[in-house]
Amino acid sequence: MRAPDSEQLLVENLPDEAVGTALCTTRARGQLAGLIAARWPESRVVCCTLDAYHAQETVAVQGSYDGRLDTVCVPDFPLSPGDSGEEESGGVMDSRDAGYDLAALPTTAGGESELTRELLREAHNRLRIGGRLLVSVDNAKDSWTHDRMRELFSKVTVIPDENPTGGKSRGIVYGGTKDAPLRKQKDFSCEFAFRDRGTLLKSLSRPGVFSHRRIDPGGRALIEAMEPADGDRVLDLGCGSGVVSLAAAARGPSVTVHGVDSNPRAVECTLRGAELNGFADRVSASLTADALPPAEMLGTFDLAVGNPPYFSHQRIAGLFLAAADAALKPGGAVLMVTKQPGWFLEAMGERFDLIQSAEVRRYHVVVGVKR
Repeated sequence: MRAPDSEQLLVENLPDEAVGTALCTTRARGQLAGLIAARWPESRVVCCTLDAYHAQETVAVQGSYDGRLDTVCVPDFPLSPGDSGEEESGGVMDSRDAGYDLAALPTTAGGESELTRELLREAHNRLRIGGRLLVSVDNAKDSWTHDRMRELFSKVTVIPDENPTGGKSRGIVYGGTKDAPLRKQKDFSCEFAFRDRGTLLKSLSRPGVFSHRRIDPGGRALIEAMEPADGDRVLDLGCGSGVVSLAAAARGPSVTVHGVDSNPRAVECTLRGAELNGFADRVSASLTADALPPAEMLGTFDLAVGNPPYFSHQRIAGLFLAAADAALKPGGAVLMVTKQPGWFLEAMGERFDLIQSAEVRRYHVVVGVKR
């Protein structure tokens, strides 16, 4: 599998001099991380991703290079290998010797701008003084990323694409060298409140989490359609910031909820939201690449709910249905919110009975019962 253009641009523009420690991200299978580890046999490389599936694929394809390549799926960039001292607030590394020598971040012009901005600042914080940040963007006419880099560095190098195939430009690479810690740190997380049937609930979200700063209309439709009974165990498939989990827990003092998501920030936000509302003893969450809850929870749920994304051509929706089938008790119900009910009505018939669809807030909530 070829690397996405933004990752390939970094592959082609890595520095000539060897680096001891490197931080990178991936939007595919860690091709950039694998190349860095292979090019410099003494290097230690951390590949950090906010997608458990990409992390799983990177480990499978790239391996560990005898322990020199560490692939992690965590909410924030980790410390450089060998750095174990105390950090200052915001993860700032202000020692000349602490931090990564190189950070390389592929970005896309169609990505979430707030997430890109936060990751750029996090990467700067993780660099040692004298460390270098390389950022690519798959837009030959970019100016936004350039402006963000100029906020971080006194001097920014611009490397236009020289496409070796002679085709159109694939984008731009920017570089900057850290000469001092950032003067001001910024918190991109957001706490917001919403009401469900008269109950005011607090939620926390972060860039990169689905529907950051607000409730998605599909999620609102799902909240209105679900009817957990007190004492039910509820599985929230693709929990995001946790608003559906929190609403379910608020429906009864004995309702317990487990959320699953492939994004570690979503898991973090769901757990934080549970704490904000006093539900920490009844709401849990776990990271997963396949939508399944922990093995010991399979077959124990009364209700499974999900708001699958549309961008995957129903691949993730299929994972949600398979996970619901494995997680539910016989007679348990699954609710999926969608604007494309036809696909769900057909696909759910392979696993569930008593399938029906109802319109809620211009969405369709498709319901089925576990055989």
